[in-house]
Amino acid sequence: MGACAPVLPREPVERALVRDVTRIVDVRQRVGWLVDDVEVDEALPDAISSACSVSEPQRNASLAWLDGEMARLGGSPAAAWKRAGKDLDQIEELLLMARTRLLLARANDWVRAGKCPFWIEPDPGFKGVEVLGHRWILGVEAGGRLELGAENRLWGLGAGGSGRILGGYGITERAQLFLALEGGGAARFTKVPIGERATIPDFLAIFAVPVVGRYTFGRSAFVEAEAGAMSYLNQVDGNVEFGVRLGAGVGGTYLRLKRGPLPRFSFGATVDHAPGGGNRPAITLLSVGFRAGFDLSH
Repeated sequence: MGACAPVLPREPVERALVRDVTRIVDVRQRVGWLVDDVEVDEALPDAISSACSVSEPQRNASLAWLDGEMARLGGSPAAAWKRAGKDLDQIEELLLMARTRLLLARANDWVRAGKCPFWIEPDPGFKGVEVLGHRWILGVEAGGRLELGAENRLWGLGAGGSGRILGGYGITERAQLFLALEGGGAARFTKVPIGERATIPDFLAIFAVPVVGRYTFGRSAFVEAEAGAMSYLNQVDGNVEFGVRLGAGVGGTYLRLKRGPLPRFSFGATVDHAPGGGNRPAITLLSVGFRAGFDLSH
């Protein structure tokens, strides 16, 4: 996923431009990057949105910065590859910078030729297209999960799904904070006798209102942590139990779709616990699964 804190230009607009184009290359080369000319042509529509939003002096300064980074990392990728014993892994960062410069230079040529969409103009405060920093965010996600739960000391396995809406803000270039509203359900078998017909599963409904913190590392990856309140309903007794949730996850983002949604996916685990008391059972649920979703930002 790249370094935890990639080196970027200091000037905000140039930083945002280089970050965008580098992320475009990073995402695309993870599914294969072979012939530079072909790959650059295919990536150009994504890069144009960023390049057209930046003035020519700032685009030129970004290209100059990339030249300096390539020199610092070893110069020509072909020569550095030979010096590294023909090991591509040893020149990964240099290769990324070289491909980023190729793409940005092509996009710069297009902008200078007047090929920008008429609705995209240079923005003196450009913050980037492919990121969520310093802006309001609305997210939607859904996914499936496997569940291991204990109720009244009776353990059971099950599966289900959930969806949630998140609203938040990109508080820094890499960190976002959200409040989420989640609802889901699961079917859980509390008894599965070997050689006999399985019992009818318990049907569970789970609702949660967690605070979610997300931190972007490398160029396309993120980690998440969440904590908040949850409620649990089992159809057997009909009682609603209240408790707390803790969770963590790791995932990645794709490229923004037509300046709209920014798709993402993640794998995560949550622990929900309702302490019970009186005649109410203590409940603990461990869930693991995948989520897919997208973020809209303003």
